[in-house]
Amino acid sequence: MTLGQYPALTLEQARQTHADNMRMLAQLIDPITQRDSERVKQATAITNTFQAVADDWLYEQTSNPDHQPAPSTLENINNYLAPLTATFGKFPVSEITSQQVLTLCRDIQRKHVHKGNRVKHMAQRIFAHAVLKGFIEYNPVTQLSGAKALKATRTKHHASLTDPKDFAVLLRDIDGLSDKQVYNKPILKLLTLTFARVGDICAMRWADIDLNAKQWVFTPQKGAEAR
Repeated sequence: MTLGQYPALTLEQARQTHADNMRMLAQLIDPITQRDSERVKQATAITNTFQAVADDWLYEQTSNPDHQPAPSTLENINNYLAPLTATFGKFPVSEITSQQVLTLCRDIQRKHVHKGNRVKHMAQRIFAHAVLKGFIEYNPVTQLSGAKALKATRTKHHASLTDPKDFAVLLRDIDGLSDKQVYNKPILKLLTLTFARVGDICAMRWADIDLNAKQWVFTPQKGAEAR
């Protein structure tokens, strides 16, 4: 077993290394196997840092050309990832605790309540990815889900038309749109008639429509039951 080369390894360091190896042999530990194990741990520590896991997760989210996130979605992802990577980027995911994530999110909530909750949600996704990759056994952020550890985001309800007269004006405005808006006008009309989501209407297929029964049967993009 080679200890090292002089002068990179001094005589004193060589004696100390030899003594350490002899102690391991006395404990029935193979010094070479132990050294190789330490090297593997060091290499693994580089690949399982929070930054590396986050980069791998983001790559999987953006590598499929058929399911590319919208630019606004990607901007939000980077916005919520930024404080996490700045704080935990160099640390192995196995060493990051629930309390550390909670402290970071609470600090963010002092100025931005909603962002603090979104950062926690993003952390949960990154740690879930780390679990799937085998870097950690459990997700430390799941322990924060049930508890009221963070301030709740106040739900903002969008303005709605409750007066039939106002709704009639909306219908006339839609009907008055230019026929050049080949897609927008029919979609807006269907929205007012079905109250379906925009994504479901845009994904409508002829196979889903029964003209005789005057029915449109489809499976919502958000939900599993057909309607």
